[in-house]
Amino acid sequence: MSEPPPPLLGTIPLTAPSPAYDRVRDDPTLGAITLRRTSGIERAATILVSVVAACAVLRIVVAGLVVEDAQRYLDGLISGDELTERIAPIVLVPLVQRLTSIAALVTVMVWMHRITSNHRDVRRAGDWRPGWAIGGWFAPPGVFIIPFLMLREMWRASDPDAVGRSWDRSPVTPLLTVWFVLSLVATVMVFVPGHLSALNDGSEIELARQIVDGDRRGVLVADAVVNVAGAAVFVTVVRRLGRRHRQLTGEDTG
Repeated sequence: MSEPPPPLLGTIPLTAPSPAYDRVRDDPTLGAITLRRTSGIERAATILVSVVAACAVLRIVVAGLVVEDAQRYLDGLISGDELTERIAPIVLVPLVQRLTSIAALVTVMVWMHRITSNHRDVRRAGDWRPGWAIGGWFAPPGVFIIPFLMLREMWRASDPDAVGRSWDRSPVTPLLTVWFVLSLVATVMVFVPGHLSALNDGSEIELARQIVDGDRRGVLVADAVVNVAGAAVFVTVVRRLGRRHRQLTGEDTG
């Protein structure tokens, strides 16, 4: 019998670190399987999600400073050039938040795809194929419904103590439901008019009046609370699920 091929870059050889492999460990085809590593992309995802939440908090600080500067301009305490210079963060911080959100979403997609692909390779394929780790985030009617269902299945399939098909009866952490609810609330809040969602072109005095009259820091505070809570719960879920999966595959010992 020929030797199995060497592991590919970024993969780990299939071992039997837990009872999860009792059902398939005698399958001769498994000797050639290499599983995808997940720890690096998991770490990147949690960092990026945390940065997005931090930007939501930073927007409150920026909004407060800009409103104060606009009022100082109207009171004649600073010049128009100073005002124009100081309102730049109104555009910059939301832009950074949006770009980081895209990067976070991409890394989460890759992380979910790797885990579901590993589950397929060790005979723990469920209802959701790896491709849904990407397409599920864009499928109507709800952006978070398919990812929520996939994460539930991933949690079950990553149970390192389950034997055979018993994995699909493993309990799921209630934190996933908490994240799902917070995500829906955050989606609804996107449609609530926030602080200076748009500034019309005009003179410095017109811009200053728009800033002062458009102050909606209460909305930003509510948005930040929901985003920070959702990020904290999601990061906790990702870390716990990732740890379960690495125990299942033996990545930490490979």
